[in-house]
Amino acid sequence: MADEVTKSTNVLVPEVLADMLTAKLEAKIQLLRFVGLDNTLIGTAGDTVTYPAWNYSGDAEDVAEGEAVSSKTLSYSKVQIKIKKVMKSIDLTDEAVLTGYGHPYDEAASQLLKGILSKMQKDVFATALKSKNTFDGSKNIINYDGIVDAVDVFDEEIISTKVLVINPKQLTQLRHDPNFLSADKYGEGTKVMLTGEVGRICNCIIVTSKVAKLNESVYENVIIKLESDDETEQELAGVTILMKRDVMIETAREAKKTLTAIVSNVFYGVGLTNESKVVVAKFAKDASGE
Repeated sequence: MADEVTKSTNVLVPEVLADMLTAKLEAKIQLLRFVGLDNTLIGTAGDTVTYPAWNYSGDAEDVAEGEAVSSKTLSYSKVQIKIKKVMKSIDLTDEAVLTGYGHPYDEAASQLLKGILSKMQKDVFATALKSKNTFDGSKNIINYDGIVDAVDVFDEEIISTKVLVINPKQLTQLRHDPNFLSADKYGEGTKVMLTGEVGRICNCIIVTSKVAKLNESVYENVIIKLESDDETEQELAGVTILMKRDVMIETAREAKKTLTAIVSNVFYGVGLTNESKVVVAKFAKDASGE
């Protein structure tokens, strides 16, 4: 009787898996709410997009009767996003597929998605940290007064909703702050704006993530404006992910090892497209500031 080998092509259709991962990936990115997603380069030539960051040309002015108004010049700086390739591979032996518990291919798909999403989130946070708008509250732990001062760096005339990304360990500190409103106290039927939202303070939605790491004795957090003013609704997001190609899945059979490699790749870039919407805030690890 001829030997039978279960191959990935018997139970896995790469194109279907790729479409599924792409849909889930975009859904999860959009749920973060503070990331702009640009599909401009999908299906087009080029590996870089240049965004104009327009500078304010000044207020309108009083003009006397018969006098001419002085003209202002529109000026802008350039923000370029370069495309890169991100990959992850998982090897499944025939033994794992034929005798393993659970559903190895489903688990592999889940792990591929998690790996890509985690990498994107790290890139987004690292890009946000490049903002020159900073607040140094490193002498104290994160608290209402510190967040107020950090938010004031935006120098807003109209108060907008923002997201504050903190380390999970900082959440314990905020829970002791009487001004912190935990998400479990929003009330029954209250619509939570953001998946992953753990609470609010000083008009900031709080999201916890381990991408907000401890740098020596200081946590580096980012605050990102979520909304545009009505008169500037076309302005760019603080941070933008530029997609070049959706998730692609390929399989490769290594017959001598009786295993199948499932390889994912995605092409994208991340840029700080509107620095005025991003503030980097630093807070102490503990109350002693050490």
